[in-house]
Amino acid sequence: PGAGVVTEATIELTPIAGATIYDINVLVDLDHSWSDDLDVYIIAPDGTSVELATDVCGSSDNWADVIFDDEASITVNGACGGNPTLDGPVKPEGHLYDLDSMPVSGTWTLMITDDAGGDGGTFNTFGLSVEYTMTIPAYPIVDDDCEISSLTYTDSETTGMCPGYMAVNRLWTVFDNNGSSNTCNQTITFLPAS
Repeated sequence: PGAGVVTEATIELTPIAGATIYDINVLVDLDHSWSDDLDVYIIAPDGTSVELATDVCGSSDNWADVIFDDEASITVNGACGGNPTLDGPVKPEGHLYDLDSMPVSGTWTLMITDDAGGDGGTFNTFGLSVEYTMTIPAYPIVDDDCEISSLTYTDSETTGMCPGYMAVNRLWTVFDNNGSSNTCNQTITFLPAS
């Protein structure tokens, strides 16, 4: 960023359909003299913006792998000092929990505005850490006005080419008291921890 310049970076997220945010954190790394010049926001795909930091840390320089996290123990203003002036987890000035329950899918934008002249810097990277939830059908439904007499499932496991990856293919079968049945397939994917 430089004087009067707005810098934007985007990330496209395409998780499983229907996924909604449970918790979101934002990573920002940049080199800039006089951190007080910067206004930094994360903008959700629907246009909702959350203030990460605006005009903080006075004349101190640089942010190294700053993780904006509502659960951090120190506020962004309380973390200022040293060089880099900010690093590690800090609470943003706005509330990332305002994004909870929003759809994950779409284009996420980091917007940095340098609101003063006389110096500048370099935007290095940004990233998102998203925990999400989704609704999974509980079981197949057989509806002929008879009560369910049994609900069973069988699992088969598939391992991927990558270490730690595994998928479980679950076949659900439901029977009613008249002997009618229905089945559905469910795939549960396990990814290695990052």
